[in-house]
Amino acid sequence: MSENKNVLSFWKSTGADIKFLMLILVGFMLLIFDQHVTCSWLNGIYPAFQQSYNINEEFQLYTLNYVFGMKANIYEYSIGEISYHLKVDIFPDLIGYIFITIGLLKLSGKTKIFNISAMTSMFSIILYVVIRLLPFIFNGEQLSYLCFWLVIAQFGLDICIGYMFVYGICDLLQGYQYVRDRKAIGISWFVTVIVNAAVLLLSWLSAVINPALLTFYNMFDLAVNLLFFYFVFRIRDYIFGYRKA
Repeated sequence: MSENKNVLSFWKSTGADIKFLMLILVGFMLLIFDQHVTCSWLNGIYPAFQQSYNINEEFQLYTLNYVFGMKANIYEYSIGEISYHLKVDIFPDLIGYIFITIGLLKLSGKTKIFNISAMTSMFSIILYVVIRLLPFIFNGEQLSYLCFWLVIAQFGLDICIGYMFVYGICDLLQGYQYVRDRKAIGISWFVTVIVNAAVLLLSWLSAVINPALLTFYNMFDLAVNLLFFYFVFRIRDYIFGYRKA
């Protein structure tokens, strides 16, 4: 009971700005923490995939497996159709983008860069939905290429959102006394980008790599991102001027 009271007391005593900052950090956490479950009852939603022989077969399998969960072995099929084995992320990226957008919009009065970052996050929401609708419009070669390049574009937007968020935080932490904090936030965020890119590549290759390797990198990715979140959260009162160094 005392722990619940402490949590409730902390939440009540926390300023609105810090709550929105926490919402943004939770949103970023949803983006990097993926846990997929296969939902066979969803398999009939999309039209069956028509395999294209104009491009590499592995490329088609890896790309569609990453986005939609195509677990079937492509070599078990002759010319014709390959079925989707749809998967659902229990930590939805879409909810993460929504949290980030709301938080950035609420904090946009603090610095203009947050408003630009929020607009970018809105575009990420649209792109995320568009990618999931592509199988209703395209198939085969077109679908594979579109998914591949749009996923890369989505990752690029994630980097832009994160960069502008970090830039905004550092802009609010003006002054020589916060130099070390700005460096810690900037360097830790840069490391998260590198590790996130490595995990993205490994996830794309998940059909052929050792699952234990992917799990290890996912855990390492989570640890690096938590370190970045810690550096931001520990100076939350200084970011919004509740305390002075």
